[in-house]
Formats: sequence, structure tokens, C-alpha cells
Amino acid sequence: FRNVTGVQTCALPISRVDLMKSNDAAEIALKKAIEASDKAEISKQVAILAGNGQKIENDFPKTSNAAAGKTRAKDDIWTNPDDFKAAWTAFKTSTEKLAAADKAGDMDGVKTAFDDMGKACNGCHRKYRGRAS
Repeated sequence: FRNVTGVQTCALPISRVDLMKSNDAAEIALKKAIEASDKAEISKQVAILAGNGQKIENDFPKTSNAAAGKTRAKDDIWTNPDDFKAAWTAFKTSTEKLAAADKAGDMDGVKTAFDDMGKACNGCHRKYRGRAS
């Protein structure tokens, strides 16, 4: 497979389903940890999200929608690869900022980066994720 940028990859397309489920669970847990000011849990969930941010690029190889089986990925991912790349880059960048704020112990920065990450997720999902069936 090749990802949306044309780089050869061996990642299995179905792994993106697991990646997105992991993101969802970590986002929910991070929100609760922020509300509880649980710094250990914040760091744990930030690490998951930042790690996932590094993986997204390889989880959307060209024509993988059919190969992946039932997914909510829209074909626009592969017909608009530059725009899609910008969308996942926004997520990746937001997770990097989240990790930097966490490492610095900057709770206001964590909250801001968490909000930015949510905007990045929603922006991509609105354009590139279909409705649940």
C-alpha cells in the first residue's frame, strides 16, 4: 500500500479503526482527567494521543477503504489527499502541543491544546468521515 502522500507503507488499513477507537477513548479519559486535575492520568492519555498522532499518516493508504472493509472513511480522503493531509497534520500538531504543555506542567496549555485537538478532530471528521450505519 501507499499512503495519501505516496510513501510506501506496510500498515494494515484496518488498524485505523483501532487507532480511532483509541483516540476516542483517550480523549474521553483526558477530558475527565483534566476536570479532576489528575496529572498522572493526563500524562498517560496525552502520551497515547501524541503517539497516535504520529501514526495517522500511514493508516490511509490509497484505495484502502475497500480493503479495510466496513469503515466510515469517505472517498474524499483519496480524491483530496492534500486537504486530507492538512487535516491530519492539524491533529498531529495539536497532539505535539498537548505533549509539550503536559511536559512543561502547563495546565492552561494542556487545556488549550486539548480544545485545539478537538477542533482538529471535528474538522477532519466533518469532511472525511461518513455517518454511522
